[in-house]
Amino acid sequence: MIEPTLQELQSRLVDYLTGNSSLSEFRDWFDLETWGIAAESDSLVRDLAGEIELRLAEFTNGHLSENEVRRHLKNLLPEVDFQLPVTYREPLVEMKLS
Repeated sequence: MIEPTLQELQSRLVDYLTGNSSLSEFRDWFDLETWGIAAESDSLVRDLAGEIELRLAEFTNGHLSENEVRRHLKNLLPEVDFQLPVTYREPLVEMKLS
């Protein structure tokens, strides 16, 4: 089986964290796509999948609530700064007062 890319795993995680998929839907996808990934060579995907698997196991065993799972999983995502540079252009329409 081909393991998911880091971007795909992060994207699916974001879908769950933003409410675009349920925990059950995320787990179904995650379990299917990451089965056996622990046996793969060391990679960022394997490390992230391992952290997710740990949190899901803690939830399943009643050690974490779903809100706690969300908080832990959110901390696994990189912080991204979406600030855009501000640029000024000449106005497209010039207004004249009479």
